[in-house]
Amino acid sequence: MKFSIKIIFIISLFFACEKTMAQDFHFTQHYLTPLQVNPALVGQFDGCMRFNANYRNQWSSVLGSSAFQTIAASADAAILKEQMDGNFFGLGINFLSDKAGDINYGTQMIGFNFGYCRILNKKKPLTFSLAFNVSNWSKTVDVSKVTLVNMNELSEISKSGVSFMDFGLGTFMHHQPLNWLSYNIGI
Repeated sequence: MKFSIKIIFIISLFFACEKTMAQDFHFTQHYLTPLQVNPALVGQFDGCMRFNANYRNQWSSVLGSSAFQTIAASADAAILKEQMDGNFFGLGINFLSDKAGDINYGTQMIGFNFGYCRILNKKKPLTFSLAFNVSNWSKTVDVSKVTLVNMNELSEISKSGVSFMDFGLGTFMHHQPLNWLSYNIGI
């Protein structure tokens, strides 16, 4: 009975999200950017620490030096796992830099993740994680390369770019009911 209530709770969380919006930075190997995919993946691995890096140069054969270039890197760890009998806190840091097009439209981000993972069933592994992310984003553009129909509009574009904070929340559940079957759910 307890297990079905937990499943109903998790499914209701999924449907509670009425509308979500996200920007895809065109990662072919999205599994190499787990903290970008879901903050609750912080610390979700076997080992002491995890380091990931991803580089993508898109459309270089067509656009040359104006190609889309994306770099992402992250590091995370599960802490106090032995002291908490398998439960743990996860800490992580992630970085992203994206340059696009002739005007070098740039996006930079540095973020920090903090989460908690709880083992709900040890016999048939069932874990649930909840984590949050706080990030600082900045957007820039090379104004000297911008051409507009009405050049008076150029004064409206900030030469220093724009910077803002972003907050995220993620959940993750891993379950292995049989030796040959396991599944993950994340929001």
